[in-house]
Formats: sequence, structure tokens, C-alpha cells
Amino acid sequence: MNHINYVQIATIKVGDRYRKDMGDLQALADSIEVLGLLQPIGINPNYQLIWGERRLRAFKLLGWDKIPARIVPMKEIILGEFTENSVRKNFTTSERVEIGKAVEDLLNGRVGSNQYQEKSSNELVQNFAQAQEGDKTRDIASKQAGFNNHTTFEQAKSVVETGSSSLIDAMDNKDASISAAARIATLPPEEQDDIVARGPAEIKAAARAIRQQETKQRREQRIEKLKQQAAGNVELDTTCQYPVIYADPPWSYEFSGSDNRDLDNQYPTMSLDAILAMPVDQLATPDCVLFLWTTAPKLTEGLEVLARWGFTYKTCAVWDKEKIGMGYWFRQQSELLLVGTRGSIPPPEPPNRPSSLIRSSREKHSQKPEQVYRIIETMYPQLPRIELFARNRRDGWSAFGNEHA
Repeated sequence: MNHINYVQIATIKVGDRYRKDMGDLQALADSIEVLGLLQPIGINPNYQLIWGERRLRAFKLLGWDKIPARIVPMKEIILGEFTENSVRKNFTTSERVEIGKAVEDLLNGRVGSNQYQEKSSNELVQNFAQAQEGDKTRDIASKQAGFNNHTTFEQAKSVVETGSSSLIDAMDNKDASISAAARIATLPPEEQDDIVARGPAEIKAAARAIRQQETKQRREQRIEKLKQQAAGNVELDTTCQYPVIYADPPWSYEFSGSDNRDLDNQYPTMSLDAILAMPVDQLATPDCVLFLWTTAPKLTEGLEVLARWGFTYKTCAVWDKEKIGMGYWFRQQSELLLVGTRGSIPPPEPPNRPSSLIRSSREKHSQKPEQVYRIIETMYPQLPRIELFARNRRDGWSAFGNEHA
């Protein structure tokens, strides 16, 4: 009885199935709508489904009443599903690339209608456009070929087109493997062959080394660009620009009680409006990092200053003063060093990334830990730096402030 009939979908019984994850049914339905059903489902004489649940669901999604079905003996109800979903061989990555390229050709009108018996290529393209409305050709081709996105498809295509298909086909079909293969494909053929012969793990390790080198080179290029932007700087004026800015604004506090709590008695302070009005954005290179001191009570104002000066908040460090201070809610023992960036300043290299906790006993009023200079210098050893509201001169830094000599 093993033959194909058009069967009413409503009569088919699905029952319990081994496969639970149906995947992207909409993509399958779109494909069926354009190309038709290439492989019928399987049912037994009692209309119980053996294989093809995804295709059956796709037909239901399309709102169709009948589906081509192959009627097979009862004994295949378990074996059929297992064979259909486990024994079958998936396409290799290079085969999927060819499928994707064929879809691109189809959508770009490069496929002749004589390749299809029931629909011309123009009709197929029209149906595809309707089914995938809003998608670009590259996105449709990527989806139909089973790639997660067009970037992965393009990487796989570049590897295949350079004659390095064995790189991808030697690995799994995961995006990370395809990306790894694309990097290895930049090596001379003899090196590629040697790496492939050593297996997937070696391909990934070699690709990781190339990626790390690429990251290092990009970082060096960005650092050099920043150095050039700051080249020629002299003593502070609004024409100078710096890629690293360190600032400790003299925040003004409003305390009730005796005058000895007034910070203005300790050192001259500035109003928030005056701090906001400083032309720090003119001192910063297009790509720049700002280290800005604030306290817990002034956190909101600190973030406002950071934004007004043209920076986007990224993170902060905490200075543990190791001695408890004053406070109305909590007695303060810490201050915050906010970090903001503008443009595409690179983060420090991994070995130069410090702890977010700075432990140092406080000294005279408002003086910040000496080690913070060293931290910033270690984070960005090659870049010009300026300290705003500086109290002292430090070698390798430009400075602005009313206390430094």
C-alpha cells in the first residue's frame, strides 16, 4: 500500500512523538508555499502520522486542507520517525552555501523558468517576495540555506569561494565554527591543510589566535589615532584635546548645622551649574575616556555632569577610605570614580584592567589616592592625559587647577 495520496489534514492523527522541538515552522511554510512539498509525509493505513510532523504543521500554518502523504505499514511508526530525524544526513556547510547562492540567483532573476515544471522563476520570485516581505535578498538566502544570519552566510560563502570548503566541512555547522574557518582561510593553503589535518579543536585554537592578533592590531591602530589627535598639545587651552581626562570637581554641599560642616571652609567649591558649564567636551578628543570623582550623595549630579560633558556612563570603581566619616543616612567610608566614554575609545588590555575596589586610607580633605594615577597610567600608558582640578603637578600629565604649582 506504500503509495502517495492527497489526504485531508483533519483526518491525520499525530499522537505522541519523539521530536519535541519543531524549529522555525514559518520558514518551512514559506519554502513550501514557493517550491511546493518536495517530500511527502508518512502515515499508516489508520491515518496515524509516522514522519513529517513539521511539514504537517507548516501546511496547517498555510491554511491548506490536504497534504501529500505516503501510506506505509504499521511497523514503521517508530522506525520511520527515527530514520527521518536521526539517520538522515544533514547538508554540509558548503552544500548549504550552494543552496543559499541558488536562492540569491533566483531572487535576482538569474534562474531560467525551464528549471521548474509548475512555476516560472518570475512566479517563484514574486511568491518569495510576498512570503518574505521586508527582508533583503541576503537575509532570505541565509534563512533558506539554514544560516542564523547573513553575516555567517557571507563568511561561509567566502571560505567556499576561496577553495577552503574542507575547513568548514571538517567542523560542525555552528556559527562559531564558520567564523573560525573564515579566519583560517586567510592563511596560506599549506598552513590550512596542516591545521585541518589536526582536527576541529586545532582549527578553533588557530582561529582564536588570529582573532586575538586582529583585536590587538585594531587596538593599536585606535591608540595611534588617539595619539595623533592629541599631537602638538601645549599647556591647557581650549584648542588642546586629550583622550584621557581625570576630574575631581569641587562639589558644593548644603549641610544644616554648624559652619564647621561646610566644605567651603575646607576648599573653594563650585556650583553644579558652573561645573556643568565647563567646556570639557572641547578638551576631549572624539574618542575619549573620562574618570570622574563623585560621592554617594552627589551620584545623580555626577552622572548629570558626565552626560553634559558629552560622555556615556560605563561603570565605576569604589574607593574604600578605610576610615568612617560623616553622613546623615550612612556614615560615608567610600567615594565613587565614574567612568564614561565618548566615541570608540578602546578599553584597557585585559592585563591592565584593575580591580573595581580601591583601598587606601584618606589623607587631607578631598585628596584622592595617589595610586589612582598609577591605575590610569597603567590602563592607558601610551595616551596623553589631563587632570582637571589638579592639586599637584605629575610627570606625564597636563593639569588644570587652582592649587598646583
